[in-house]
Amino acid sequence: MLRAVKTTLFTLRYPLPVVLTFSNVPPEDLSLQRHPVYGVSRRDALRSDESRVVIATFGGSASRACRRVLAAIRRQPAIGYFRVASHSADPNQVTSFEEDFIKELSQRRLPGNAEPGRRAMVLQRVCNCPGTKSFDRQWHTTPRGTLVLEVCSPCPRGSEGRGSNPNFSSQVMPLTFPLADEISRAALMVNRRARPPVVFVPENSSNDKWFFGLGDVVLGAALTHQSASAVGRLTVIDWSRFSGGQLFVSTGVGAGGIRDPGVSKISQQINSDVPLDIAWSNFVFTNRRPKFPIGPETRAFLLEHGIGHNTSAQQAAREFLSSVGLERKRYFAAHVRFGDSKHQKADVTEMILAELQRLHGAQAPILLLSDKPELLVGAGLDSLGKVRLHRGMHSGRDICEEDLLDALTDLELLGQSQRIFSFSRYAWGSGFAQIAGALWQVPVEQRSAFRTVFAP
Repeated sequence: MLRAVKTTLFTLRYPLPVVLTFSNVPPEDLSLQRHPVYGVSRRDALRSDESRVVIATFGGSASRACRRVLAAIRRQPAIGYFRVASHSADPNQVTSFEEDFIKELSQRRLPGNAEPGRRAMVLQRVCNCPGTKSFDRQWHTTPRGTLVLEVCSPCPRGSEGRGSNPNFSSQVMPLTFPLADEISRAALMVNRRARPPVVFVPENSSNDKWFFGLGDVVLGAALTHQSASAVGRLTVIDWSRFSGGQLFVSTGVGAGGIRDPGVSKISQQINSDVPLDIAWSNFVFTNRRPKFPIGPETRAFLLEHGIGHNTSAQQAAREFLSSVGLERKRYFAAHVRFGDSKHQKADVTEMILAELQRLHGAQAPILLLSDKPELLVGAGLDSLGKVRLHRGMHSGRDICEEDLLDALTDLELLGQSQRIFSFSRYAWGSGFAQIAGALWQVPVEQRSAFRTVFAP
């Protein structure tokens, strides 16, 4: 009951932005379903397939209280959406868009949104380039005071050849972000009534008993993104409190100062099946795993703003593969997690080593990454292929940046494989292998040796 009340109060205080669609919304993008949307007809753009007017109006018999409530709701920000059929928008075209947008705001009588400094447009550029450009987001303000956010994604038809381009070694397909996220970014820049973002803060543990692996941290970010998107909120990852966090890309940069590294109150929601509560808390940290498979929007978010664009790790992975004679997407990877404790449970180590023997005769070369490679070598499993030490990385105190970079390199190596075999002493398996498979779209065969025998 309390959560429902908090959610209702938050929704009333921070309503979703109104969207004026001057161009067709891509049919595969369903992110605007929760937003109030006006379909606007233009002479050079088709009317939206489902033009909807979902902002209610009251007749003359409505009470004064109802009219006041309506006026308060209508103070939510309104964002214009245009789809531009070129890599860069012509300034004259932008001016034409702006005139249509201002005119529409005036006709709709949306209070405050027609004022300079309070208007924002999102221009989605449809590339006709050969697919060599990465995702791009640019801001600028027109002379008349309208904020313009131009968004461009890589060309889908150019994605097949990206494997040979080192700048895109971590991507299988172009990054695509939901239109609702771009609408929220623009709204936050011009209107405080836009819904604030959910800021996922993977801070170092202040309690010695809490140590979260990198895989669990990123899976927690995936759950946060899924939960926030379900209620129309933008997700931000703030790595500033994380040792070695400068190796990651923060989503807060250039997003209108929505980061707040000085925040002291963070809602830690740890190790529970209870749904993530973001109704009132803006700054959260969780190690809970996603309830649903990681979809393309969450995957794109994590690759762009989480772990997928560290050029040093990408370079280290390429150099390692070259040194051991392996080629990208032409080897299997076995991630072997014996565990942190020095005192293994009875027969767990033996079970893992016995299961690894089944990889003999695999149809591709094998790369073995393990936290205890000496156990593999002692069992003669180095005959399977190259054995590499996987130091792992946990969000405890004083994280070594060198170890963190090694962990990112290992993640790249798993992601560049053809198939991942995950062996773990824990019932929940390996978050590290799971997130690598999800981000790089690699099949994962995950097996656990905790309280149960391996699955056949």
